[in-house]
Amino acid sequence: MPTPHTLLFDLDGTLVDCSGAIIDATLHVTQIHGLEPPEPVREWARSRIGRPPRETWEQLGAPDPDAMMAAFGERVIPRMNERLIVLPGVPGALHDVHSAGHAMAVATTRNSGSARDSLAAAGLLNWFGQVSGRDLVERPKPAPDVLLHALAAVGGRADDALMIGDSAADVHAAHAAGMPCWGVLGGIGDEKELREAGADFILSGGLGELPAALRRASPDLLRSEDTRR
Repeated sequence: MPTPHTLLFDLDGTLVDCSGAIIDATLHVTQIHGLEPPEPVREWARSRIGRPPRETWEQLGAPDPDAMMAAFGERVIPRMNERLIVLPGVPGALHDVHSAGHAMAVATTRNSGSARDSLAAAGLLNWFGQVSGRDLVERPKPAPDVLLHALAAVGGRADDALMIGDSAADVHAAHAAGMPCWGVLGGIGDEKELREAGADFILSGGLGELPAALRRASPDLLRSEDTRR
């Protein structure tokens, strides 16, 4: 099986790390609204990165999750890119896979505008033919909608695509879309969580390992779960 033509990337924890700003904003909003997150609170807030925002506030029993989402956005978005970190190996990996002829897009749980702003601040935006976020689809990850939106925008096919992400939501969304998912460590991702979710391969040293891994991958690592059965 040839290497997939289209590569889809998660954003936070895969390409960039804005976790400091996201964690602080999450805890600030929970505090001013009298909500009580589980201990340890910073680890809890970190674990919510990349997951459906509405679900976060629903789990805490917020009476108006939409208001909480709005308050979080007002708090975090103006500060996010001030503390943005490009994860190690990312610029070189994107250059190499682009040079190899892959189409590339971002599929994120963030709003697309916020994602584009962060990619531009990181100097990474021009590598991607599409940036799809939760505002462009009906359901966020772990549903496949945002992946399929990004895929369609760059003219890709699920049977010729690969998702790269750092969370169980990325894995589940990719498999639901009919494509494999490679987990990546070095940002926010947890290896145990990724393996339990069924990640098809783990880039344990970060995204910098992607170009070489693609060149040497066996067919089973580049085939969706459905086609393996």
